[in-house]
Parts: sequence; structure tokens; C-alpha cells
Amino acid sequence: MIIKAAIFDLDGLLVNTEVVSLRIYQDMLAPYGYDITREEYAQSYSGRTERHNVESIIECYDLPITVDEGLRQVAVLEHGYLEMGVELMPGARELLTWLSAKGIKIALASASVPERAVSLLAQNGVDGHFGHFAYSAECERGKPAPDVFLLAAQRCGADPAECVAFEDSEAGVIADSLDVSPARKDSTQPAL
Repeated sequence: MIIKAAIFDLDGLLVNTEVVSLRIYQDMLAPYGYDITREEYAQSYSGRTERHNVESIIECYDLPITVDEGLRQVAVLEHGYLEMGVELMPGARELLTWLSAKGIKIALASASVPERAVSLLAQNGVDGHFGHFAYSAECERGKPAPDVFLLAAQRCGADPAECVAFEDSEAGVIADSLDVSPARKDSTQPAL
């Protein structure tokens, strides 16, 4: 099998933003006397959309705010953290450079919003490696459904079987391992 495209998650895989997201949620919960551990974050929030996470936090901790208020809080907190800069994960730049040199198409499949994603990639000087972008908000279902990876593969002009997906969150690993081949469409057995 020849790999025609490499599809990357963003947060925690290419850029070290997972620690930022954890801090944001901790900052959001602190005024109410709650905390969230790294393990809780990894299990329930990593790889999911911001809206999903804010809705879950409000419900789980019974916060007296609306989802829109929570999203605004997160945006303000995140802006402050991201202005300080977020580094690439070790080896990310080298891998992207190697894939580009091999002529392999590179796509982003992220739960992030486009402006944030492109800004983080540009901030680290790797945005030029990406020719295709897919975002969970463009899909009917977010991770752990495979929709965002399938959209990225489609935008690369590649069959999912010709793609390799890079992911770090549990939700994303489930999403990029779901079998979507025509022979298995009636099955729930994983394998992308």
C-alpha cells in the first residue's frame, strides 16, 4: 500500500496546547472551588470540540453559567495563554519536513476552529506544509466519529486506506481507527 496523505490532529500532537487547555479549564473551575486533573482532562475532554467540553464542564460541575458565557471565558483565557506562544511538539517539524520532501499530501483534521489552527501553525512556521484542512465543525459528528478524518482524506483526493492519521487523544484514536472501507460499512469494527 502506498501512503498518499498524512492527516494530523493539532492539539497535543503537533503543538503543545493540551497543557494550555487543561490550565484554561482549571482557571474556569477555580472560582467555583473545583479542579480538574490531568487524567480527567485526558479521559473526558482531550480531542473534543470546545463547545462539547464547555457543555460537559457546566453540566458535570453544575456551574451557574450558560454555554455561551463559558465559551467566552475560555476564549479570553486561551487568548492570554496563546499570546505567550505555544511550542511544537518534539519531532513535529522534522516529520512535516520529511513528509513534504517525499511528496506526501499533508492535511489537518482538528476540533479547533480554523483561525486558531492556522495561527498556531503559522506561529511555529509550519503552516506551509499543510495543503488541506478539515474541521470538526464542518462535520455532522465530532470525534470519536471518523468524519473529520474522512473529510480530510477527501480533500486530499485520497482514499482513506491510502492515508495515515496521526492522533494523540483517546477520542481521536478511536476516530482514526474506525473502518470505513466499503466491505465493512455495516460493521462497527475499527480500522482506518
